[in-house]
Amino acid sequence: MRKISLLAPLLAVLAGTTLAPALTSAQAAPPMVVSVTPDADKAYFELYDSIIGAVDLEAMSAMASGEVFDAIVRNEPEFARKVSGKKGIRDRFIAMCLPYFRAWIPRSIKIARDRSVAALAPVMTPAEAREMARFYGSPLGRKISAAMARNMTFASQLDAGIQSGDFDDEQAARADERKGLSSGMDQLMESLTPAEKRQLIAFGQTPASKKINAMNRALGSVVTPSSEEISTPEEREDFQAAMMQFLSDEFGR
Repeated sequence: MRKISLLAPLLAVLAGTTLAPALTSAQAAPPMVVSVTPDADKAYFELYDSIIGAVDLEAMSAMASGEVFDAIVRNEPEFARKVSGKKGIRDRFIAMCLPYFRAWIPRSIKIARDRSVAALAPVMTPAEAREMARFYGSPLGRKISAAMARNMTFASQLDAGIQSGDFDDEQAARADERKGLSSGMDQLMESLTPAEKRQLIAFGQTPASKKINAMNRALGSVVTPSSEEISTPEEREDFQAAMMQFLSDEFGR
């Protein structure tokens, strides 16, 4: 079995978890590096926090770890053969990864929060940001964010990365976003009550709702935090050691 480096795919997935998806998809703009200004209106922070606040980070960490395991199985025949029939190995892999995600995701979100606020400010007014924050902070808005987060997928990006070594394949990332959005919206619409559907229609008639695509484009332009920004060299070395110990425990070497 060829040597498998799990840090790159895990960090690729981690980068994709920093921004919660919105109501509609939008073509991503070219990445730009931005930083928040001291006088940034708190409305933009409230909007970002209202979207992220509904996301179960523990569940997302477990999902992302599981997706990495599944991608390795799909793309590494010898690894797939070795894990076949090993009951519970996927859960043990997730358990090995979780401590690192628990440390790295909050750091990633903190950096992405400032960058996102700086990107949002030029595309909407503080009043529009507050109105959108109220919606995403409502029970219905939180339900939408949670549904989108539950259906996030990184399968195409991970497959492309494992096969080529490039975990920044934009085409694969966009394919994953479309799939996750479609699945999330299908699941969401099936679960909405008549009252929630009316509330959603009402929000769609507000001025703030007209800025959803602009918001998506702004968030899509934000450079995701790098592995060096969210983890220390010691932590990365420790993860590699934990991964090697995991393989040794499971396969006896």
